[in-house]
Parts: sequence; structure tokens; C-alpha cells
Amino acid sequence: MFVKLFGTIVSSSIWEEDFATRLVWITLLVTATKEGFVRTTEQALARTSNVPLKDTLVALEILQNPDETSGSPEDDGRRIEKVQGGYMVLNLPKYRSIKTAEQLASAESSKRHYYKEKAKKEIQSQN
Repeated sequence: MFVKLFGTIVSSSIWEEDFATRLVWITLLVTATKEGFVRTTEQALARTSNVPLKDTLVALEILQNPDETSGSPEDDGRRIEKVQGGYMVLNLPKYRSIKTAEQLASAESSKRHYYKEKAKKEIQSQN
């Protein structure tokens, strides 16, 4: 799975956490569906992230707790929520929807190309 990882992550409150928590967090991000769901168990997440189970459990606790210094005040700064079958990354859809400058330029270029081709076809159909 692909996930946008913004450079601002290194200045966010998550970067103040220990190495294991950051690694578990990034693993959750890259394994989440576009809706933010990660189908996993704690043991599987420990294996996937290559973090000892006891450290993974601590990380999950940290990620589920409120973070008053989070730049995302939604859900009191909580990053994940335990749900049936795994975890939800709470603000992943919000970050997935942010368009980069490159994506915006590409969309604009595609739109211009579409209208240019449409105009050509209209001119050809008139002849």
C-alpha cells in the first residue's frame, strides 16, 4: 500500500516518541487501507514492524491515548482506535485527501488536455 508521508512528520509530536512507537506508527500508516483500517493483531503488527511485542503493546497504548500537543486536534490527538479485526488510523483519510502541488498541476494539465481534445473533435465534426 502507498501512503503519503509529509516532511512535517519530523516536527510533529509523534517524533518525540521513542523509536519503537515511531516504527509501529509508520508500519500502521503503510499497511492501512485508504479508509485507514489495518487488519492485524498485536502479534502480527510486532512481526511486521520488527518491534518486540512488549514494545509494540506500549506503542499501541501511546497511539490510542490523547495527545494534547498533537497538530491534529481531532479525536483529542489520538492516532488510532482499536476496532474489530484490527485498528483504525483515525486521521489517515484527512491526510490522503491533501493534494500535493504536483498532483494539482497534473490534474490541471489533464483538464486542459481534455478540453483541447474536445474542442478539436467539435471542429472536426463541423467540417
